[in-house]
Amino acid sequence: MPNILTSLIGKQTLKYGERAAFSFKAEPQGKWIDTSWNEFSHKVDMAACSLEILGMEPEATVGVFSANRPEILITDFAAFANRVVPVSIYSTSSEEQVEYIVNDARINMLFVGNEEQYHIARKVQKRSRHIQQIVVYQNINLQPDDCRTMTFESFLKLGEAAGESCHEVVESRRSSATGSDLATLLYTSGTTGEPKGAMLTHDCFNAALDIHLERLPMLSDKDTSICFLPLSHIFEKAWTFFCLLKGMKVYINHDPRDIQNSIREVHPTCMCSVPRFWEKVYAAVQAKISRMNPLQKLLVKRALKVGARRNLDYVRLGRKVPAWLAAQYRFYDSKVFAPMRKVIGIEHGNIFPTAGAPLSANIVEFLHSCGINIVIGYGLSETTATVTCFPTVGYEIGTVGTVLPR
Repeated sequence: MPNILTSLIGKQTLKYGERAAFSFKAEPQGKWIDTSWNEFSHKVDMAACSLEILGMEPEATVGVFSANRPEILITDFAAFANRVVPVSIYSTSSEEQVEYIVNDARINMLFVGNEEQYHIARKVQKRSRHIQQIVVYQNINLQPDDCRTMTFESFLKLGEAAGESCHEVVESRRSSATGSDLATLLYTSGTTGEPKGAMLTHDCFNAALDIHLERLPMLSDKDTSICFLPLSHIFEKAWTFFCLLKGMKVYINHDPRDIQNSIREVHPTCMCSVPRFWEKVYAAVQAKISRMNPLQKLLVKRALKVGARRNLDYVRLGRKVPAWLAAQYRFYDSKVFAPMRKVIGIEHGNIFPTAGAPLSANIVEFLHSCGINIVIGYGLSETTATVTCFPTVGYEIGTVGTVLPR
C-alpha cells in the first residue's frame, strides 16, 4: 500500500484546495491566520526542493528543535517527500540533550524555532561533526561569524527558484518510497540512561492511521482540533497527522501557557491532551461550585445525578435513553452543562483523547456526566501512540479502554 504520509498533502490539496488546512498565531494577542491546503502544499514542495538542493539524500536525518509551529509540519512532509528522516527534539531541551540527539541520530541539518534555540544549536554545531546547516523558523539576527545558517524564509526561496530537474528528483524519491522506509525518530527518555530513539517506519504510521479511522468513526472534516501537546511527542504528532488525514482544520497552539485562551478563541471539537489539563479544568469547576449559593449548588448536584444516569448508565452502554430521562437531561444541560462547556471553550465538543498518565475515575465520571466525552487511552512512542482507548460504546471507567483493531 502507498505510504499515507508521503501522499497525504497532494491528495488532500486536490480535495480541499483553498479550504484551511491549519491556523496559527505567533503572539498571544495576535490573530489566528489560516493557511489553505494549496498554500500548505506549495510550501511543502518548496521545502522539499530546498532539502534536495542542500544535499539531503534519502535516509539522511534532519532535526526539528522548536515549539509548535506550522513550519514543523512543512518540514516533516518535505522530508517525507525526499525519504529523509525528521528527528523531533523537545523545544525545552538543554544544550547537552540536543548535542546527544544530534550525535546519536547523526543529524545533518537542524531546524530551530527561535533565538534561544538558535544559540544552543550554534554551540552544538561547533562541537559536532554532523551539523552542516541550521535553519531558523523565526527571523532573527544571526551571529556575525555564522555562514551556515539561514532563515526559513530564505530556505523556502531556495526551493522556489529550483529548476525542473530538482522537482523531478523529489518526485522520483516520493514515488519510490516504501513502507519500510524510516519515517521519523522520536527520542524518549525511558527509565534509565540516555534517551532512546524510537524508530518508526512509514508502515507504522500506515497501520496506526488506518486503525484510528476504524476506531474513531465519529470524526469528520467538519471537526476542528487544537494542537496543544508538543509536536515532538508521538501523541500529538500522530494525532495531528490523523486530523490532517481526516481533513480537519488544525489550530496550532504555540505557547502551552496560552492554551486556555486559545481554546476559548477557536472552540475546537476535539484535541488530544494529558490528564493534567483536565485536572485543572475539574479543579476550576469545583472552585466555582464552592462559591455558589445553596440553591445553585442543589441545581448542580441534581444536574450531575441526571447527567451520570443518562451518559454513564445508558449512552455509555449503548442503551436507549428513556424519554423522561432525556427530557431531564436537556433541561439540566441547557441550564448547567452547556454554559460550563462554553466557558471552557468546548461547547461543540466531540471527543477528547487523553493519555500519558492516569486520570482519576471520579474526574472521568464527572466530565462524562457534564457531556464532555473524554476518551482515555494508552500508548507508547514505540507503538506509534495509541494501543488501547475507550470504544464508542461499552468502555469501563477506570480502565484504558480496549485494544485497537488490527
